[in-house]
Amino acid sequence: MKIIFRNALFAALLIAASCGKDNVENSVEKLEQEQIEQEQEELQQAEQTSLDANTVSTNVIIEGGTKNDGMPPTPNEAIAVDLSETSKSAFLGEGFNISLNSEAEIVGAYIQFKTSDGTHADGYYDVNINENDSSGKKVSKSKKKSLFSNTFKTETDKTIDVNFNTEIEPGTFCYEICVYDAAGNISAPTEVCITVESWGGSSEAIGEWTLVKEEIYEEDGSFRTALPEEESCDQVDSISCDNGNTLQAAGNCITINQENLTISADGTYIYEYDDDYKYLITTDSKANCEAIFSENSLNLISKGKWATRTEDNSLVFIEFEYSEGDELEVYEEGYTDRLFDDGALLDGNSLIGSMEKYKIFLEK
Repeated sequence: MKIIFRNALFAALLIAASCGKDNVENSVEKLEQEQIEQEQEELQQAEQTSLDANTVSTNVIIEGGTKNDGMPPTPNEAIAVDLSETSKSAFLGEGFNISLNSEAEIVGAYIQFKTSDGTHADGYYDVNINENDSSGKKVSKSKKKSLFSNTFKTETDKTIDVNFNTEIEPGTFCYEICVYDAAGNISAPTEVCITVESWGGSSEAIGEWTLVKEEIYEEDGSFRTALPEEESCDQVDSISCDNGNTLQAAGNCITINQENLTISADGTYIYEYDDDYKYLITTDSKANCEAIFSENSLNLISKGKWATRTEDNSLVFIEFEYSEGDELEVYEEGYTDRLFDDGALLDGNSLIGSMEKYKIFLEK
């Protein structure tokens, strides 16, 4: 396909040469756009391919999970589980999460993978949910702003983290899951079907994005707006000084120097972040009865891949590499991180990412 594209591009340049530079550039842009659209169509077709159940079962990574032969134990259906919050999308090198809500004190789950047409894998996983606990396996970056999420935002009782190795390709598969409690009660099986998303997607996302504002949410539910190159501080509180006077001071301040997101057609992204922070030193401020701050800066680069999520058309960014100054973190297979809590929404020339305490707005 690429050879054909290059030949067509060369021919277009020859034809357009006599028409001037503008026509040449327009012809190149048109052919490049056609190539992107063709590649997107191929990606969508790949995502509709049914994956072999045994291939999926062999190449998942489930902490706390033991793979057993045969079929899972027969459920007595004495307990129930709600999987309505579970995502229907998975990502290469990342995997997916299973969100569980149950009134029972569930301690484990049986998971058996199957093809879209119902063919079961040979064997199933018995998962200890407490050992799986996805919140403990993501890389902890204490200095990292809440823009980067180490967990997936969800209002659920329990979460099972299912990771992929590199053998799983774009396509579809299903799984059946039963949960059980310490007394041996087992829920009825629930089927969930998953689309493993291809990297890349919407052509509208491709380009250079720059932060135009950030909304930072306060503890009382209100929010303040932080603009580039302007200091923004949280709510002012009254502090009782050691000398008996009262000091009015904000606890934290941020100055956004630069936040840029580059989204490429090949399914990769680069996020560059450069901000300054001030944190109130309460003890020193009380002693001097003036605001004393600790100042530092955060300069980081996040690199990874992005996909357009089929179920809601949002953009999901999977971080595979992270650097902060001289520190470089490259993730092990199956243990990537996410940029944004749960994807970002594309609205024309605006890209909006929402987190628990932040919402950022970028524009091309």
